[in-house]
Amino acid sequence: MAIQLRWRVLTTVIGFIIAVGICALPFLSSAVFFPPGQYTLDVILGAILATLCGFFAFHKRFRAWVLKDEHLHYGDLAVLLLVLLYIVAIFYAADSNLAVTGALNYTILLLPYFVLRLRSLRHLIGPWIGIGFAGASFVVNVIGIPNGWGQFHTPFATETNPQGQIQIASLFQYHNSYGAFVASIAVALLVWSARTTCTWWKRAAALMVAGLNIAGVFASESRGVLAIWAVVMIFTAIGMREFKESPTAVRNRFIGDSYIAIVGGLAGYELVHHAITHHSATSGWVGILVSIIVPGLIAYLRHLCRRQIGRMSVKTGLIALIAVGVLVAVLGALAKHHAIAQKLSAYKVHQLSVSQRFIFWRDGLHILARNPVTGSGYGAWEAMYMRVQSYPYYSNQSHSFGVDTLINVGILGALCMIALVWPMFRNMIWPPRHNAPSRPPLVYAFIAGGWMAFCHSLMDWDMAFLFLLVLFFAGAGAASALTPPVRLLSTRRGWQLGFSLGIGAVSIAACLVSIGGVISTRLANLASEESPVAALGTYRSAFAWAPYNGNYLANAASALLQTGDTAQNQQTAEQWMEEAEARSPYSSSFAANYAQLAYNLSNFKTAYKQAKLAEKNAPYWPNNMSLALSAGVVYGLQTAAEDPFSAKAALIDVVHLYNQALMYQRHVNALPSYLPPSVPYQLNGFSIVSVAAADYLLGDPAAAAQLAATQINSNVQHTQETAIIVQMLATDNPNLPNFVKAHPDIQPSYQLLRTAQQYIGK
Repeated sequence: MAIQLRWRVLTTVIGFIIAVGICALPFLSSAVFFPPGQYTLDVILGAILATLCGFFAFHKRFRAWVLKDEHLHYGDLAVLLLVLLYIVAIFYAADSNLAVTGALNYTILLLPYFVLRLRSLRHLIGPWIGIGFAGASFVVNVIGIPNGWGQFHTPFATETNPQGQIQIASLFQYHNSYGAFVASIAVALLVWSARTTCTWWKRAAALMVAGLNIAGVFASESRGVLAIWAVVMIFTAIGMREFKESPTAVRNRFIGDSYIAIVGGLAGYELVHHAITHHSATSGWVGILVSIIVPGLIAYLRHLCRRQIGRMSVKTGLIALIAVGVLVAVLGALAKHHAIAQKLSAYKVHQLSVSQRFIFWRDGLHILARNPVTGSGYGAWEAMYMRVQSYPYYSNQSHSFGVDTLINVGILGALCMIALVWPMFRNMIWPPRHNAPSRPPLVYAFIAGGWMAFCHSLMDWDMAFLFLLVLFFAGAGAASALTPPVRLLSTRRGWQLGFSLGIGAVSIAACLVSIGGVISTRLANLASEESPVAALGTYRSAFAWAPYNGNYLANAASALLQTGDTAQNQQTAEQWMEEAEARSPYSSSFAANYAQLAYNLSNFKTAYKQAKLAEKNAPYWPNNMSLALSAGVVYGLQTAAEDPFSAKAALIDVVHLYNQALMYQRHVNALPSYLPPSVPYQLNGFSIVSVAAADYLLGDPAAAAQLAATQINSNVQHTQETAIIVQMLATDNPNLPNFVKAHPDIQPSYQLLRTAQQYIGK
């Protein structure tokens, strides 16, 4: 008896700690509150995963308890292969820093997956994890919503749309992700309430939190979340069947619970919306309380009337619930027809947020072509999108978890993800009819929450937030538990121990790398505030802790040059820039900085090569094209005497690049009004003069004079004077010697042109 009491107290304490920890996860995964960001979360969850694997491998009683009536499932193989693909992709990734970060995140996601997949662990701490997610939604709402009326000042907790409407983003710093999270928790709570056999007050508590989350869905002002949430709710109601003797009883409970939570959420949102638009804190807090209290009161009234409700047949109750829903919807539409019409009018196909998504996804297929089988590692979109984009836009996210998975880990990884998602889809839309004991309500609740998060992530970048990934993988683990086992391995012994040792070893490695990430991030933040001399050593230390992050090495090169622009420092800085670029080969900024450094070292060939790489990695950004054009002509002028053939080839290449730039410019200028470019495609004046010089040296004086004439009135003196010289050369102006003599600053450029002309010829 005493042992059982101590065990119950211990598990309660551990469960409470887990619940509190889950409530804190949104803070830990936010770089606003913790500069190391997700590294901190990786360390914590990785340590827990490694500890559990250690107990499993070396404690027989614990292993026997965990493996009781357990078998290997297809989802287990899929999630392990998915994590392995992210780890292996580090060695051929588009960006090593992003790839390592993603591999760390997906490694620790094995923890929520297997905790919800294994029945013993799920039975022990699953309820506490559910309480933790519900509590986290409460925290996220209570902290986030008051920012709307200006009472709290949480960083980036609100956004403003083009119409001037305030959108709540809370701790996620993005209103769509906040809306997706609270919508996911609302669905999960409603599913649990409908399927559970717990007492009425526990169901009422779930509905109260669900009501607050529904108010949060509306407060996020995310039309996409609202639409997807409504569709998921409808299909969840259709798929609500559990008991063979009464296949619609659970469905009736779900619909009734949904009505209760929606009524409370809408009532609360009306007051919250008034508070946001009129900056009324009192109205806002009353709205939050209403969204919580009203569902509880209605649930209590339903409990009092349970006998009268119980006399109604299941079929009659379903018809009555549907009729009430339709009637209330019609009355609500009539009462709010102006607001609804305004909302519907905002849904347009030709609007930026909609059109861009399709363009992102189409451009992502070009990234997939780099390695269609196993992908290009985590963060492939962020590393490569500027190289494949079809017009100038700025977006570090592809706005689709599906597209991200496809380009990160290829077709093989996408198949693994489908293997994880299919059981969720199957058990949410049309689950098989089994008795309640074989299908615990908690399992369906996690599946519902993860399924809702996944559905919205297909059209947005919710899964860039590790907290939402944790929710999704918890749902995937719960769904996998309902699938048939793998017969081939389930009958063999030893595979469990091997998997455990492998996962444990990877978890320990992930912990160590994450600790290095935490330290390097703190060092980099410290270096940004130091003098160049001190920052040099600090950036090098940061790179030692995170040798996969080329940014630290590039910053160290910059700090080195600031300490003294000597030849030795320049050569060392060039070497560091080359190493940094090797870790991010598709970075246009690295290539552009490297080109400038090589130019300062008079290494004109390397400068031209890197400038062309910068243009190749971001062709629609005119600064890169301008740099490539100027660097090409400088390289041609500087090497004409030594290697006229290479110099002429460079000048020809410059003319081809300029024609390509004109094509880009025509494409950007032809974009529709609803698709504005992030930057106008306009080359700088000196690059145009450089092309004019190339035309002149290649024997096309007419084109040279025409181009040079466009920059004669330039506000930049050197550009203006160079344009005049090129025009005079192209038109054989006899006043050229006098002009050069009167402007001594332009004489070196004039001499370079004359020398190149002798070797390359007209």
